[in-house]
Amino acid sequence: MQRLVGAVLLCLMFQACSMSRSVDTEAELFAALFDVPQGSCKQLRAELWAEIEGVKSAKKKADDDFIAEQEAPPKATKSPRSFRKEDPLAALREWSKRSQQAEKLNEALKERRCRTVDIEAAVKSR
Repeated sequence: MQRLVGAVLLCLMFQACSMSRSVDTEAELFAALFDVPQGSCKQLRAELWAEIEGVKSAKKKADDDFIAEQEAPPKATKSPRSFRKEDPLAALREWSKRSQQAEKLNEALKERRCRTVDIEAAVKSR
C-alpha cells in the first residue's frame, strides 16, 4: 500500500512539473503569434512614421528637460525624493519605449520584405 501511495505521489509530481513547463511554451507561442505587428506594408510604414514622430517629440522633451536641469541653480542640499507624479526620467523612458517600438515595426517590415526606414536618419532629418 505504501509503495502504491509513493508511486501515485511520484506520478503527481511529474505531472505537475510537466504542466508548469507547457505553460511556458504556450506563453512563448502566444507571444510569437500575437506580439508581432499586423497589417500590410503600407499600414506598417504609416505606423512606423507615426512612431518616428513620437520618437522625435520624446527626444525633444528629454533634451529640453536635460537643458532645464542643467540651467537650474544648484541645490545646496539634496532634498528627499518627493512623491510627485512627474518622474525626472519619464521623458527618457518614453524615448526608449518609442524607439524600441519603431525598431519592432521596422523589423516587421523587413520580415515581410517591405521597404524599411533608416530610423536614425529619419529622426534627425524630418
